[in-house]
Amino acid sequence: MYDTIQVNIRATGDGSCRVTVAGELDVCTAPAVRDALRDVLTRHERVDVDRAGVSFCDSLG
Repeated sequence: MYDTIQVNIRATGDGSCRVTVAGELDVCTAPAVRDALRDVLTRHERVDVDRAGVSFCDSLG
């Protein structure tokens, strides 16, 4: 079984965006989510994170 995660970023206005995370958030996929969030936080004043599509989250998530 391979861990999968999807991170989508969509601008929602001037200085804001929505990050949608879907899939399994664990030790293997957390770095991708972390890197995406770090990136958008440097470019946007407001960041909304939608985790409704996360089907699994371990202690790193």
